[in-house]
Parts: sequence; structure tokens; C-alpha cells
Amino acid sequence: MNFAPWPPHAAPAELGASLVPGGVHFALAAPEATEVELCLYDPEGRHEVARLALSADTRDATGGVWHALLACSEAQATQLVYGWRVHGPWAPEQGLRFNPAKLLLDPWAREVQGRYDGSDLHHGDERLDGVPTGRPCPRDNGASALKARVVADLPPLIQPRPRIYPARRVIYELHVKGFSALHPALPPALRGSYAGLAHPASIAHLQALGITTVSLMPVAFRADEARLQALGLSNHWGYSTVGWSAPETRYWSGRPDSSPRTEFRAMVEALHAAGLEVVL
Repeated sequence: MNFAPWPPHAAPAELGASLVPGGVHFALAAPEATEVELCLYDPEGRHEVARLALSADTRDATGGVWHALLACSEAQATQLVYGWRVHGPWAPEQGLRFNPAKLLLDPWAREVQGRYDGSDLHHGDERLDGVPTGRPCPRDNGASALKARVVADLPPLIQPRPRIYPARRVIYELHVKGFSALHPALPPALRGSYAGLAHPASIAHLQALGITTVSLMPVAFRADEARLQALGLSNHWGYSTVGWSAPETRYWSGRPDSSPRTEFRAMVEALHAAGLEVVL
């Protein structure tokens, strides 16, 4: 696969990876970068299969957004796993820490492949005995870095969002996993998942409480802090987000006919159908 013609002066599509006629449009905001490379991986995200450089003309014409169209079919597109390598100055005192040895997760990823393991291999700066040297780390992290998967757009929500008058709003904050992890009325395979929260038994319980609004604790993809992982712990509440547009995969039931995105969408639909607002 190669980049197809896309006028440098043309406005980019949405940031991240977007399915468009003829392939996938990739866009990354990096106004200070001197070079940007799109790295494509096998479906498991373990082996790099292609590395394509984006044209700096697009950055100059769009105010700092590098973008390009990768020509492929939709079937090929939804098998793509990718990351970014971004070149530029290493000037920490100016907030610039470009290091192309480090594969970067697309900040607009809608599905994330892999799991951060807490290794210092992912640090952009070099460290000796845990102490930063002030130099960029030359070790390559591509094999184990988090990566994004290209996904197709989901259809619009069917259920309209409930509109609750503010004076009548009763908010119930909950943790997706903690809420249903031990619920006796749920099938064991659904406990602690998005599907578990969407189960009729869960919704009946929420309605019996008399609430109007479900406020979810963080449900975006997270990376547990290295310190917690070293202790055998995790950030259970989820306040360590790295993929704001991707659902946390640990709350997915893993059913073969679903994905984290589709299961999350179905959960929101079920809550809306029950007349409950959903706040993220």
C-alpha cells in the first residue's frame, strides 16, 4: 500500500484515521515536527510491515497538520494497526522532546492495540539507573508500544438522548466493572463489563433507585502507572487515560460478535432506551 494523491493545500479530514472513498486518511497535528512517519503493523501489532513518510507540504499548508491518503480497500483498512514516529528538535527546556526511536500512539485512536507494561523502554529521555541524562533515549520501543487500529465509523445512535430537567436530575456515579462484578443476576461472562451494565437486571436496579442520570467513572483507554504495576497493582478508578477516544478494553466482555466500541455503544443505547442519561 502507498499514499495516494491528496492535494497538500486541501483541508485534512478529521484527526486520526478516517475511512474515506479510496482508502484511509491519516492526520496528525505536529506543527513543530520536521518529519512524520506512519508505521504500519501486522494485525497483532507485533511486527512492522511498512513505514511511509508524510509530505511536509501538508503541514505547511494546513497550519501544522500532517496528513495523507493511504490507498486501500475498506476490508484492508479495518485490518490496519499503526503508530507514528515523529522527528524534530530535542529541546526539553522548550517543551520539545521529539524522539523518532519511540513509536507514538495516535492521540485520536478509536481502538487501542496492546497494553502499557510500565517499562522504561517507553521513556523518550535516556535514563541511567533511573536518573534522566537529558539526552533522547535511542532504544526502539516499536514492538511493545501501544498502537491504534483503524476502525469504521459506527452508525448514529438510534435512541435519542434523554433530556432531564436540571431540577429533576438525580446523578448516580458508578464504575463499570465495580458495579456489576458481583451482581448475582448477571451471567458470569458479562459481570464487570459494558454488556453487564446494559443487562436488564442492572438497568432494573438503577431504575429502582429512582435515578435519572448515570455518571460513569473513566471509561477511556488507560495506562496504569509504572509504579503501580511494579507493586502488582492497577489504577482501578481509571484516572490515567492515554486514549481519550477509545473505550477501555478491560471493560469489554470479549464476546466474538462485538468489540469494545460496539459493546460500549450498545450500553449507551440500552441506558438511553431506559430513560437514563449517560455522562462520561
